Amino acid sequence: MNRHKTLKNPAQSWVIIEIYPALAARSFIGKQSYKSDQKLKQTQEMQFCRQEMINQGRSPMFKEKYGFSLDISDDLALPCGKQSIG
Repeated sequence: MNRHKTLKNPAQSWVIIEIYPALAARSFIGKQSYKSDQKLKQTQEMQFCRQEMINQGRSPMFKEKYGFSLDISDDLALPCGKQSIG
């Protein structure tokens, strides 16, 4: 089953890909928990894991392996890493 969505902008040279989050997370951080919908269960370690997923998606190694990279500004990357739900 194909579990991704792709959006292409013909006027630009970018593509947006949405994939099943657990598959991406496992490739970056293994089976560590990275989010919780319950505030009391959210930890600093989870926040670190979320930030690590963003950092790895932005890395040259990721681009070499998959042929694309996550293009996100530092101003947006930090709040995304702090987002603990959804």
